[in-house]
Amino acid sequence: MGTGASTALPETLAAASVDDVKAAINGLSPENIAKIKAALAATGGAPTVTLSDEAKKKLEEKGWNKGVVGFGSAASEASVKLTSALSILKKEHTWVDLSWDDKALEGNSMGVKSADYKLISGGYCSMPMLCIDGVMYYESVSIDKMLAVESKAPQEVIDWIDYVIASDAMLLNAAKHWGWAGLHASNDYAMVNKEHYTSFGKGNKDEAWEKEAAGAVKAFLDKLEASLAAKSEINGCFVGNELTLADCVLCSWPLTLGGVCNVDLSKWPKVQENYEKMKAIAPEGMQAHLGYFPTFVGYVQGANKEAFEAGFNINKLL
Repeated sequence: MGTGASTALPETLAAASVDDVKAAINGLSPENIAKIKAALAATGGAPTVTLSDEAKKKLEEKGWNKGVVGFGSAASEASVKLTSALSILKKEHTWVDLSWDDKALEGNSMGVKSADYKLISGGYCSMPMLCIDGVMYYESVSIDKMLAVESKAPQEVIDWIDYVIASDAMLLNAAKHWGWAGLHASNDYAMVNKEHYTSFGKGNKDEAWEKEAAGAVKAFLDKLEASLAAKSEINGCFVGNELTLADCVLCSWPLTLGGVCNVDLSKWPKVQENYEKMKAIAPEGMQAHLGYFPTFVGYVQGANKEAFEAGFNINKLL
């Protein structure tokens, strides 16, 4: 993923380009990745991509240079954070569906690995991304922070978003290690960039790293459990009695950690109860994820079954 640029942390991150952040993230620890995200979040902004004239022309041709246009697979654990936010905010937008292949642009769909998406995403090829009046943003939780600030969300909602921004680097790495890496290796990395996964999976991290990652997962789930225990009623919402953008950034974790990472969530019963109640009141923007992502979970667990039974199990460290 290296760009040949320096891997030092940029001094000013609020307006960091994708190249700045990719260079900074390359080889850094989850703690420093979290610093990058936190610095961006402090301004209520999200990182942007520098688009070429050709990319701007393509956006204009499609009419995507005006208004709000989202790009992603609504079923994915990252995209649901954005689709649910747009739904809760009732924000008028166009959605461009991304498949996990190199399918050329046709109508409002294309492959995440296509030449068309590489062009209009500034080479980043990430999902989701959000284009607002021709400015392309990435990092779903940071985008949700930007939308929360714009919509004058309560401070408690902002605090939850900031907590996820500070926490999710190691959580995602845990999911890669105990889940996604095994799946993607089993199909020869057909859907992803191989270099993002080969350093994870059985035998690729030492015991100290695994203990640190498991500790981060436990601390995250403990915080969610304690927060729910303090509520007078578990109602599917982390803040108040209606779904907010806090729920958008938290909604995918029970499936990511409990399913992909194979964490035994029975140790966090209130998290489980709240998740079930959230599903019952989920907005339209969560429906595809809730409906289709469990299928991916099944594939991940199937690909890791042998390793899991042989002891490659995060629960031993929790």
